[in-house]
Amino acid sequence: METNIDSILEGYIDFVLTNQKKPSSVYTLCEHLHIEEKAFYAYFASVDALEKALWLSFFTDTYTSITNEEVYEGYTVREKLLSFYYTWLEVLKANRSYIKFTIHCTQVLDFQADYLQDMQTAFVGYAKQLLEEAYMTEEFAERMFIQDVYPTILWLQAKSVLHYWIKDKSTNFEKTDAYIEKNVNFTCDSFSRSFLDSAFEYFKFIFQG
Repeated sequence: METNIDSILEGYIDFVLTNQKKPSSVYTLCEHLHIEEKAFYAYFASVDALEKALWLSFFTDTYTSITNEEVYEGYTVREKLLSFYYTWLEVLKANRSYIKFTIHCTQVLDFQADYLQDMQTAFVGYAKQLLEEAYMTEEFAERMFIQDVYPTILWLQAKSVLHYWIKDKSTNFEKTDAYIEKNVNFTCDSFSRSFLDSAFEYFKFIFQG
């Protein structure tokens, strides 16, 4: 079998699910994959680096899929977020057993899990792009200081979607779909221009005038 990134990632998932634990070393994983260690190190520096790359691939596969759709560019930011999450779950379904195992080995409130670091960096970068677009189109209101935490809020939203999906036992994960819609709508509504924004600008104008 040809050794490449995909084959190593697939072999890693197989090892974890077969043994119900992570490999204790690169040597152990390579024994399972029937490859030499140098073949592994051509792509990854460690098992932890492999795990980060695997979770990052869940993001990149999703991003590539949605951005390759011609209709995507015409979406509002709200619609782009919905598209991302729905597509992300389709990508994750292919490896649900592995993801459930990994999440269950992590504290529920551990939003800084090492294996998510690279995916978090990529997602936050994507979130910042969406936010800049939303400010330009005035879909979201620019709020000094407060808007600085918006990327973090969207990352926590992504994590909450992931944890909700892991626990969802509904047919075809229908409850997760509903959760995504309500969560995204609530968040986007809270980011949008509101009466309070208009009132603040009005009184600021009056007092400065």
